[in-house]
Amino acid sequence: MQSAVKAQLLLLCFVFLVVETSGRDNGPGGGVAQRLEVTGGYPSWSPDGNKLLFYAPGVGGKPDLFVQSKDGTVRQLTQTDAREDEPTWSPDGKSIAFVSDRDGNPEIYVMDADGSNQRRLTGHGLRDVHPRFLPGGQRILFNRENREEGSSGAEIWEMTLRGDGLRRIARDSQALLTYASPSPRDGSLLHVRWFRVSGGPPNTEIFLMEADGTNPRQLTQHSGADGWPAWSPDGKRICFASDRSGALELYLMNPEGQEVIRLTTDGAQGGYRRPAWSPDGSRIVTNRGESEIFVVAVP
Repeated sequence: MQSAVKAQLLLLCFVFLVVETSGRDNGPGGGVAQRLEVTGGYPSWSPDGNKLLFYAPGVGGKPDLFVQSKDGTVRQLTQTDAREDEPTWSPDGKSIAFVSDRDGNPEIYVMDADGSNQRRLTGHGLRDVHPRFLPGGQRILFNRENREEGSSGAEIWEMTLRGDGLRRIARDSQALLTYASPSPRDGSLLHVRWFRVSGGPPNTEIFLMEADGTNPRQLTQHSGADGWPAWSPDGKRICFASDRSGALELYLMNPEGQEVIRLTTDGAQGGYRRPAWSPDGSRIVTNRGESEIFVVAVP
């Protein structure tokens, strides 16, 4: 492990233990944010709340995956010269799904929570990304690139933990479908639709559909970017990032797209993204910019 990574992880060992005792008022919704003194991406708590999973620079400066416990123990889970990215916990905390290009193309992998038993689940030849476990932990949602006629280019699929039982959940000829997130209550799927806009950047909106891909309904409607939706543990609230204020900030809403509360106000310093809830629903861990990690208290 490189010395720079060791220094970052030692800082995280300290801050992760004291993060709940420090903070500042960070938004009209009453959120309190605390920056962790470590750089990394895609942070998320384990289902028992005792570990923090994230990526940080590893071999050759490319991301590897790490997990840090509340007792200060740090474990490096991957160590390759490839990009290891987008880690996500299984509901029981025993497995981690992630994306790796170690075989030359971004594919979905899964491993035990201690980093052992790493195995590839997809071999599509194009991009398979954004994995998420379905409730029960026996199947994984992911995004699959598709260049066939009639597809926008990105679709939502699911498979078993063996990589078989593949099933396409949703496709749209007019929009890219990304970042699917299943409800812990009924499996209904939050997702982001990227609509191409002539002469400008794409417009991204958050939609909700049934677990089988039917009945899509739009939850957000703004000219800019709404994305990275994440269900609260009880399935009653949704955290998401939006630049409707001019910078990427975190917001809360209910499953009908109503009762919107803004959590953060300092997104101009890099923009908040990739929110993930604590198991008790009291906090959200998130990136500001690509590598700063913040914890935001939920009102």
